[in-house]
Amino acid sequence: MKIRPVILCGGSGTRLWSDKKHHQPKQFIDFGNWTLFGKTLERIKNSIFDYPIISTNKKYIIDDTLDKIQSEVSSVNFYRANRQFIVSKNAIENIAIYFNGRLIVNILPKPDEKILVSKAKATDFKNWLAS
Repeated sequence: MKIRPVILCGGSGTRLWSDKKHHQPKQFIDFGNWTLFGKTLERIKNSIFDYPIISTNKKYIIDDTLDKIQSEVSSVNFYRANRQFIVSKNAIENIAIYFNGRLIVNILPKPDEKILVSKAKATDFKNWLAS
């Protein structure tokens, strides 16, 4: 049985920033190519852990590109599924064939949008998932 981590994320950074335009939760502040949230995720990159439950009362906009985030996380555990999603291997519930050779990736917790992998990346994605 794997351990299911629960990460509690709260607050909006109002105590850290006097200027209301620049509120940013401290877990997403860039401390020179690392964030507190990134360090938290690094601590649970182990086969004893199941995918984490991340609890928050808000959606946050991360001020980094997915390219930057992709460069900061382990390619063993995270995969760039498309231009909108990087998925964690631990979060994948299942995959299924979608139209025209594409794959649909179902993760937990469920996102608002479908996560699709292109036909061109489908074989690479399946190889990554099997590794």
